[in-house]
Amino acid sequence: MTTHNPVDPDQLVRLVEDWCQIDPDPRHHEILHEELNRHDYATLADRFAGPLRFGTAGLRAAEGPGLNRMNRVVVRRSAAGISDWAQSWLTEDSRSPRVVIGFDARYGSLSFAEDSAAVFQAAGCQTYLFRTWCPTPLLAFAVRELATDVGIMVTASHNPATDNGYKVYLGGRLSDQWGTGAQIIAPVDTEIAERINHWHTADQIPVMQAAGVESLDVDEVAERYRLALADSLQPRSPLTEFTADQAIGARASLRVVYTPMHGVGGVVFPEMMRRFGYGPLRPVAEQIDPDPDFPTVVFPNPEEHGALDLALSTANREPETDLIIAHDPDADRLAVAIPSPSSPNGTWQRLSGNDLGLILGSLFLARSGSHATTTNPQVLARSVVSSPALARLAGHYPGAECIPTLTGFKWISRVPHLSFGFEEALGYCVAPEVVRDKDGLSAGLLICELAAALKSQGSSLWEYREQLQTLVGSGLSSQLSLRLDDLSVIPQIMAHLRQHPPASLAGIGPTTLVDYADPATASAQGLHPTELVSLSAEADPAHPEVPAAHLSVQVRPSGTEPKLKCYLEVHLPPQRPTETPDKTATASRLADLLARLEADAETFLTQPLNPER
Repeated sequence: MTTHNPVDPDQLVRLVEDWCQIDPDPRHHEILHEELNRHDYATLADRFAGPLRFGTAGLRAAEGPGLNRMNRVVVRRSAAGISDWAQSWLTEDSRSPRVVIGFDARYGSLSFAEDSAAVFQAAGCQTYLFRTWCPTPLLAFAVRELATDVGIMVTASHNPATDNGYKVYLGGRLSDQWGTGAQIIAPVDTEIAERINHWHTADQIPVMQAAGVESLDVDEVAERYRLALADSLQPRSPLTEFTADQAIGARASLRVVYTPMHGVGGVVFPEMMRRFGYGPLRPVAEQIDPDPDFPTVVFPNPEEHGALDLALSTANREPETDLIIAHDPDADRLAVAIPSPSSPNGTWQRLSGNDLGLILGSLFLARSGSHATTTNPQVLARSVVSSPALARLAGHYPGAECIPTLTGFKWISRVPHLSFGFEEALGYCVAPEVVRDKDGLSAGLLICELAAALKSQGSSLWEYREQLQTLVGSGLSSQLSLRLDDLSVIPQIMAHLRQHPPASLAGIGPTTLVDYADPATASAQGLHPTELVSLSAEADPAHPEVPAAHLSVQVRPSGTEPKLKCYLEVHLPPQRPTETPDKTATASRLADLLARLEADAETFLTQPLNPER
């Protein structure tokens, strides 16, 4: 089907008629004809304005009919293109490509998965299809466990209910040692997109009935995943130092409120925890079952304000709850909230992604760092926009290092010899040899192992974090987003920031600018050039009239939405042994500096839009 931006009603009628000939979903035919009858030409024109572009994140868009929506036509073309690409790389191998496909509980996910399996099967691929919903980490695990060359996960993760998506993983003969089971990176995305474009008409793509597709039982794969995790995480768990009876008691005593946010985490996580010896999780009843409408949240993303409200209410009703575990709808992200000891009356604090990255990463340093050497290092990783606190902690362990990477787990997971990686957006890789991607299931297990050990010793995650702060200092971070209707404004703002950086941040200066779009600058950090500007300022500890502090602001365009993302952090160094700790004063100064930093960031980001200011 020709792709263009139609505005003529007669042309739209022809496009609708052509589309209905190739789209096997009768519901989409009804939608298009209803829009024609309403003369809703603007919506129709948008549907056919151009093709949905395939990138390193695969596909993600609103579900519905049209060239730039997620539908069975787009999915069949994508599967055909991926199959062609895989076979082109395996021409010298007599064995056909092996593919595994998983899907979540969103609208259209099952049909998209079944259509993909039919296309891969018809192309001669050995195809595995999960029998029912599965979390994304389980699909990523299956790529490694089954030694498949390709993995497909039908999900839009934490996007709104209207969306769906298509993630692609490589393994087997199509990956290297450090990329087995990881998401694709450039130039693979471009190569696949070119293959997809060869299939101009979806009705010519061969499909085959599912008789030859091998069905995967979610429970069976989940049990293999659990056993692999037990082997991988056993050396990292603080409960390793306990006797068997002590560990059993510690796990059984932990009281956890759990929400999968209307997603598929509940299909696996509660039973997995039971098999590890934990008592029944306390579910958020309104959110425990998969529901593609996500009726209790505006956005099904545990990062969003208000997303954990029902979990907090449940925790306050359940006596002696120790922590809250929340997954996003496909369970690759993890959020944790803990009770505040200073406010016992139902006050909870959600740990940030940076907090959890430091806490989880510390387990790998504490239990393995003493064995690391300069020739056999303990390697951790963080995205470049995440807090460097874990790198500061790694500095206390000879032979350990925390490597910055570009944003996204397609980069973090590929770090050679990786033992742990994280990003501030609630993503953690705690068992790279099991799942080489962010995995909220295994991260949730490991944080519970730590919480159970601490509780049995009369301590808590709150106190554990405070102990880490004595080594690395205290920090507070936040994120701002500047949504823009005009995409052309984004390069203007980035250019203005490079040419006219602010002289100070929250009253502290001068500022230092690092432009990661510059190849030499990026290379010095071991990174590929990327559209990211970093600003920092530091109060000199040599001048006692200004207490020491480090402030940073990092700005980049979003990779999936028309907005600029701004990452802010304030860091105060550890107090000297001779100083009396004043937690209240530290918290107050952090909050004040962050508020001023947020105000400054909003000003210099919007200044190009309001030049008279």
